[in-house]
Amino acid sequence: MIRTAKQTGLVILLLIMSAEAFSAGMTSHAMMGDRARFHLPPGHLLIPLLEAHRPALIAGAMFPDGGYFTGSGFPGDRDLAETAHWDGFTNALAGVAHDAGCGELKADAWDVLPVLGGTFDWLTNELGREAVAIPLRYGESCGYLVAFLMGIAAHGMGDEVWDALFEPTVYQRNEMQKSSPGYTLDAVPPGSDPSVGTAIREALGDDAFNALAGGFEVINGVEYAMDVIAIRDEFAWEEVPALVFPPMDYLVEAFKRVGKNDFDELAVQRAALGARMVVAAERVSAVLDYVRVREQMPYSVHNHVRGSGGIEDSAKFIAGYYQHLWDRVVNGPDEAGKPFIVGVHPQPGERGLPATVCANSGPFSNCEDDKRPEADRYIYVSMSGSMGSDYAELSDAFAVFDEDGNKLPVKFSTLPSWASPMSAHGFRIELLDKKLKPNHRYTVAVTTQLYDRRGPEDANAKLAAPMIWHFTTGDE
Repeated sequence: MIRTAKQTGLVILLLIMSAEAFSAGMTSHAMMGDRARFHLPPGHLLIPLLEAHRPALIAGAMFPDGGYFTGSGFPGDRDLAETAHWDGFTNALAGVAHDAGCGELKADAWDVLPVLGGTFDWLTNELGREAVAIPLRYGESCGYLVAFLMGIAAHGMGDEVWDALFEPTVYQRNEMQKSSPGYTLDAVPPGSDPSVGTAIREALGDDAFNALAGGFEVINGVEYAMDVIAIRDEFAWEEVPALVFPPMDYLVEAFKRVGKNDFDELAVQRAALGARMVVAAERVSAVLDYVRVREQMPYSVHNHVRGSGGIEDSAKFIAGYYQHLWDRVVNGPDEAGKPFIVGVHPQPGERGLPATVCANSGPFSNCEDDKRPEADRYIYVSMSGSMGSDYAELSDAFAVFDEDGNKLPVKFSTLPSWASPMSAHGFRIELLDKKLKPNHRYTVAVTTQLYDRRGPEDANAKLAAPMIWHFTTGDE
């Protein structure tokens, strides 16, 4: 059954429209979550469930960023948004779904929003897609709750993989430095030389023009730019359905379980409505900013879907996370099966990777020989659960061997670097001497010393099985 939220209105919409920044990457997150269902094992119950409740899956994938947008008027919403990204909240919501009996879902027991057809119904559905001022739509069945949960999980895991593996390759090529929409004038008219931007530079001077362009940095970023491309090229406008959210009291309860008692139903509704608003704003941006992004960020445009850490690659990691979360819904967060590795980089058997390793992964920090960090310069492992620990005791959780069988000295840390050790799924393995030999085969082992934390410390669950794989470097 679908019901309507009561506490929405024009005041909130005006507030959102006046916010200081977009919440970037929402369409990319929706694509990751949507495509992850195609990487689930054949016959998995989540495949038809996520297909039937796709509006809730996409709503969940977009929801965590909504509070960043509304936070300009309600500062506490930013904390709500940050909390919604991470493993603690995801596990809490899985627990809520388990307590609601959603682990007993059967394919013939789903409550799905009916589509009746006909001209009037088509008009109603189209308005639901385009008019963000209409009230939020809620689906009260377990199917919508589980799909929304998976979408939120996709957002958090997608942020980790994307920021660890894709964005560093963009930084290395310096494309992010010029990705501000302020430089759109350089692409107007399309293909023109000189452009409008060139004329204004000549009139104002480079410094004044760059200061003008820098004023748009609040919506600068790889994720925003790639959303512009994704909306036009990949995730067609008509594919973004009217989003459906689970009942707000479920989300409020999940926030309470992680100690966030101040997030009431209205705050959660604001975040949901903020997500709706940003989706609409990004679709307008896709019209206005498409040419600029294509011309100024060619590497990003051609690699954001199928490159390392891009949408398809992230979707594979997310699919493993889906399976683990479903286990938590069925059996309860503390009684689910052991964690497992959901993805690694370099891929098993991969060849031709750069032989130089850069240990510094900050967005604009320089490494040896003044080279910016590229994701192919380190080893990355992602687990289905988070450790909830600083893991200082796990010195033997990872091992790297050269082709002569020598164990190499390494250190490891969470990746992305901003991820909290209490919630991160991903780990970066670094060689202490910062160098891989060119044209050399390496072996990496992840041992069962790695664990995820669930409840009391004695409830820790060690990795279900070790993982060993190989990759080969290219020329130096």
